[in-house]
Amino acid sequence: MTRAVDSVQSVNRLLEHMINFEGDIRRVYSDHRGIPTIGIGYALVIEVQVNGVSQWQIRNGIAEDFRTAGIFTAGQNLSANDLDILQQAVDALNGVVDEHGDPVENPITTALGENDAQSLAIHAAQGWSFQPFGVNDSEALARSLLPTYEQAAINRLASVGGTSFAVARDRFYTLPHTTQLAIVDLVYGSNRTIGPNLTAAINTATPNLMTAWYEINFGTNPANPTRSWGLQRRRFAEAEMLDMSGVSEQQIRDYLSARRTQIQNYLSSFNREEAPTYEEMLQEALNQMVADGGTLDGGEPAHPGPSPTPPPP
Repeated sequence: MTRAVDSVQSVNRLLEHMINFEGDIRRVYSDHRGIPTIGIGYALVIEVQVNGVSQWQIRNGIAEDFRTAGIFTAGQNLSANDLDILQQAVDALNGVVDEHGDPVENPITTALGENDAQSLAIHAAQGWSFQPFGVNDSEALARSLLPTYEQAAINRLASVGGTSFAVARDRFYTLPHTTQLAIVDLVYGSNRTIGPNLTAAINTATPNLMTAWYEINFGTNPANPTRSWGLQRRRFAEAEMLDMSGVSEQQIRDYLSARRTQIQNYLSSFNREEAPTYEEMLQEALNQMVADGGTLDGGEPAHPGPSPTPPPP
């Protein structure tokens, strides 16, 4: 049993994937949802459940994370002004209104700046007490946090799967490194991405990688009210990390054929020319299986059957 996060090669691959989708922005900015972010997708505020209601709050341990990564010096903390800026962003995300009844505005700009000088000027104008990240800071922060995300993934698998942490951990560490990386990346945004179906496929003595591939591709991008195409591209890339060498061509064809209508409806919901077709997804699964060391057997669906009822969004 080995950990992917202990492998330099595996971690480098995951960081490359994360930068491809998150970018590496070395100062605080608001992402497309208004979430204050820095580095490789490090969110400074997070969404939590309070009495069954989703609310935003300032992330705990920001300064500690920065110190661990060597970004902050020993004893350095966020200033009162830093926290005030973040709280305004939290209030904006939570729909708080001011004393005049107007919505609180997020003070953190989405502008990134066209060069380092512009980025520095934007950062300074917002009044942060700390400097923008250095060249290697974003990667150092992400590397230092990967074990935390790994533990969050295992905790989620144990909780949803109804097993002990030790059982979920031992099963997780028997997975190929690339499969571990896919699960770790899933929880980078939220551990709630790992639902019952994916958990059942992963947290078991004999993992079902075909089901895991399907769930990551088609079961982890809920419609709120519409699905994000950017997030879907990331889900495609995460599913591609799974080691499919133990899945046969017959299994792939049978599994996807039984869900053909569901997959077609899902993909057409994006209404984008670049969205793949069912046939392209089938070929992608077959290509992935072969690339991972599997072989084609020429099998056709033995029992296509009707499409199952789609899972809730």
